[in-house]
Amino acid sequence: MDSRRLADRLIQPGNVRTFLKSEELFHLAAADFEQRGEIIVTRKPKTLRDIFSEVGDPPRPRSRPLGIEPDEEILHSPSGRRLFFEVKNQGDEGNAEERAYKHHTSRFTRRLQEKLGLEYHPFFTVFTGALAKNPRYTLKFRFLIEEGHYFLWDNYDSPEGIAAVSRFIGECIDRYLFRRQKDVAGR
Repeated sequence: MDSRRLADRLIQPGNVRTFLKSEELFHLAAADFEQRGEIIVTRKPKTLRDIFSEVGDPPRPRSRPLGIEPDEEILHSPSGRRLFFEVKNQGDEGNAEERAYKHHTSRFTRRLQEKLGLEYHPFFTVFTGALAKNPRYTLKFRFLIEEGHYFLWDNYDSPEGIAAVSRFIGECIDRYLFRRQKDVAGR
């Protein structure tokens, strides 16, 4: 598509902000777990901002760190164990689903484990909108993301939807933060 036709589109890619509501509702659901004590929830954490950097890498003047900034981090403060969540929302077209897969590759998992000293994969993706409903997307997730590391959050702005994502967050916390490290690794 030529630049003139691109500029004439009413909705420009990257300008659709529908994801903000699902991210906000997820944050509120996650923040409720701070009442348990020993849990710290951080929105847009900086923990992984240099996950792809190594000591001795050549300097990169005026450039951003080599890393990512997930939507949420949940930290169990006594143990240092942590979980990261990314909320992905899109309509029937887009590439949010494809961008999510990078957080679930075996090499990315190993990198997180190396840098954070963890024995489990701490990254979870919550899919909303068409990503949670359209079989074009939902049928692929079971083959590309480990069971228990993704959640299809249908009706995210309803009381039932919020209760469902709260249960998912609680299961992740119980399974990975409140269990001993060797239990998590061995499942």
